[in-house]
Amino acid sequence: MKKQQVVIVGGGPVGMAMAIELGQRGVASAIVERRAQEHRIPKGQGLQQRTMEHFHSWGVLAKVRAARVLPPGFSLSGVTAYLNLNTEYWYSPHFAKWSTSIISRPASGSRNI
Repeated sequence: MKKQQVVIVGGGPVGMAMAIELGQRGVASAIVERRAQEHRIPKGQGLQQRTMEHFHSWGVLAKVRAARVLPPGFSLSGVTAYLNLNTEYWYSPHFAKWSTSIISRPASGSRNI
């Protein structure tokens, strides 16, 4: 049995990032995760600038961008809202231009989520 220097509780985005950071610094770690299967709704769906900086420092940024599942030309800005990944969704590419009073009520023809 291999000896670990650090035990990380939780295999979500933060736990996995911690394991990568430690591993790149030569620190052996083990991740303890309560789930045996993937979560229904993926964690870390929205990648922020800081996340992309980590991917760059880990040397995987090009691979992450190549694995993009959205169609080419699909806007990476805006807001997508849904109950879970098995339901219909509402998307607004111009979210920042709307007032909060418009956002608080459903768009014409969309589901109230």
